[in-house]
Amino acid sequence: MTQVSGSRTTAFTPVQSVGMVMRAEIRRALRQGGMHKGMMASAAAGIAFGILSILLFKSAAADDGNLSVVGSLEVAALVTGLSLSLCICTFVGRDISSGFLETMAVLVPSRRRQLLGRWLGASSVVAGASLITVLVTAALVLATSGFSFDTLMPVIASLLILPLSTVLFTSLAFFVASLAKRPILSILCLIALFIILPLGAAMLQVALPSPFAPAVNAVVEVSPTILFMKSIGVSTADALGAWPIVSGLLGLMCWAAAAAAAAFYSATRRRV
Repeated sequence: MTQVSGSRTTAFTPVQSVGMVMRAEIRRALRQGGMHKGMMASAAAGIAFGILSILLFKSAAADDGNLSVVGSLEVAALVTGLSLSLCICTFVGRDISSGFLETMAVLVPSRRRQLLGRWLGASSVVAGASLITVLVTAALVLATSGFSFDTLMPVIASLLILPLSTVLFTSLAFFVASLAKRPILSILCLIALFIILPLGAAMLQVALPSPFAPAVNAVVEVSPTILFMKSIGVSTADALGAWPIVSGLLGLMCWAAAAAAAAFYSATRRRV
């Protein structure tokens, strides 16, 4: 848009912020053809497994109230996080392979702003889906366990911790998918990182001589899935304290930050 005053021509360019890109990405993710079906399926799977765990933990409620209350929320969050990770991989990989990013670059020339806005948009959708899953499961848990201070406080803590952990966990999936650039390849990378790495290291721990056990065990402990399980382990807080949760969150932050750094470097080096 230009405004002519005498011989002077002044160009007015709308200020483009990361928030604008984020809001546009949220709307796109929730539209038909976006992430809304995957988000709903992930939330439904989490709630279904949460209900199943309520039934399984109900017999143990007399021995460990926290296990019966918070354990179901942890199961729901774990299933939702894994499902949303696959959903994000498909969504991000499809954007890259379909040429959408090239079209988006016309509207958002800054690749850093583009990637940051897309990540914030996807993370907002993930946080919403995770919070809905935890809220519904928590309501079912409180309905079956009854309202009391002992049951309410762990649930409140879970409402804060579990969505944060899920966002960090799925952020790693987002940046891995951004690096892989193909839906199938990103899903294979995610399976290798989330499943094969901890299982393979655990099998090596049994097969290798004992001097190698500490090193292999360290690999298992810092794998993303184990860190995610630690970070949502509110039921273990009474016995082990808050450090396992904090260390899990810090570990996921490190994984996400490393993947983000690689993705931002790749985005700035990529030709559009």
